[in-house]
Amino acid sequence: MSNISFNPGEENFSNLLNSNVYVDKTEIILNLNILIDTNNNAICVSCPSGFGKTYTVNMLTAYYCNTDKKITIFDDKNISKKENWDKYLGKFNVIILNMDYFFTDKSIKNGIKAIKKLILIEIKRSISNFESLIYITGILPMLESEYKISDNYSMISPEWMAKYFGFNENEIEELLKKKFGSEMHDNTNKEKIKKIKLDDGLNGSYEKKLNEKQLLYDEKLIHKNEIKLNLKDIKNWYNGYQLIDNIYGKKYNIYSSYSVVKAIMKKKIHCFQNKSILHSVIEKNFYHLKDIIILLMNSKRIKINVTSFESDMTIFNNKDDILTLFVHYGFLGYDSNTKEVYIPNEEVRINFEKFIISEKWKILNTKRDIFNPDEENFENMLNSKYYVDKTESILYLNKKVNTKEKYICDSRPAGFGKTTTAEMISAYYSF
Repeated sequence: MSNISFNPGEENFSNLLNSNVYVDKTEIILNLNILIDTNNNAICVSCPSGFGKTYTVNMLTAYYCNTDKKITIFDDKNISKKENWDKYLGKFNVIILNMDYFFTDKSIKNGIKAIKKLILIEIKRSISNFESLIYITGILPMLESEYKISDNYSMISPEWMAKYFGFNENEIEELLKKKFGSEMHDNTNKEKIKKIKLDDGLNGSYEKKLNEKQLLYDEKLIHKNEIKLNLKDIKNWYNGYQLIDNIYGKKYNIYSSYSVVKAIMKKKIHCFQNKSILHSVIEKNFYHLKDIIILLMNSKRIKINVTSFESDMTIFNNKDDILTLFVHYGFLGYDSNTKEVYIPNEEVRINFEKFIISEKWKILNTKRDIFNPDEENFENMLNSKYYVDKTESILYLNKKVNTKEKYICDSRPAGFGKTTTAEMISAYYSF
């Protein structure tokens, strides 16, 4: 029985190689090896969902995991062509912790307890003369050194690793040739254009031209057997992201590797992103998010501040936190030079469009008496000859919206304008 967390070996990486949709990124290991015996040996790999973090973890695990067996899985890879490539091959005890597994349904205290229990079980299974544990603290355990348990770990994000994540255009072209060979098609047929109108909930409509391949989520529009894969389609659908090497000033245009692999395996262009997170956040409609989405859909870029984001799915201090979350999941691209977010490609655009034409979006636009009651009641008050303009009080409220003082109670005697103020505020803030 193989381990899950302690020295799990090369099985996961081997399964990836057997999938026949593989791009060799093993040279990243050489960059990591340079840092191992230095003060800069703390490494954090951070990139959006679907850009190869799991692949990288499985590859590093296969390389560094301590084992008595001869490791041959890298013998035909790019790394093996370099000098001293095997310097640390199989030399470390590796601990892998998937935080979702330990903390999704548990408190921090119980999550840590579960980590300790699993690692102890697996170490005892792996080390026959294991006797005792000196201590385990925090999330990462430190184990008795005589059992060769490495306690070296660190977390930094060096920019030079940028080129190793996602796929670039040359890598995708090679993948297509390897997978399909002569079956590759250069689809130059004219595409029928369909036009749809999407109610944007504002004073007009969002209008977007979509070709048939862009409406693949409606299986009635085009039969699966008619779909041809080519590099142009893949570029339109899954490109648009950018990683920047701030040390050497290089920019890398990359594709969503998860979506590209899925497209090649299924031999069709389609939306493969997990859109449930996207839709669940939009439904809550925080901070005028619905209006922001319309701007993005019309190819607008929006400037944001990413520094307040806390990697939390439940705490959003402002609209920038929500848009930063979308960047983390690959639903938006981010230009670090202009500090702007944008919709990177057709896969993402269609995920937004699916929601805009859904019933849930229509519900957000439905007039209500309690939830988002719009300006009708206030407009009736404006028509009264006794109306006095007090709208400047809204400016005071705007200063409080994104602060800890955002919960405001208006308390005054009857007959002093509470109803008028409430209708005015509803008219201003309601979607």
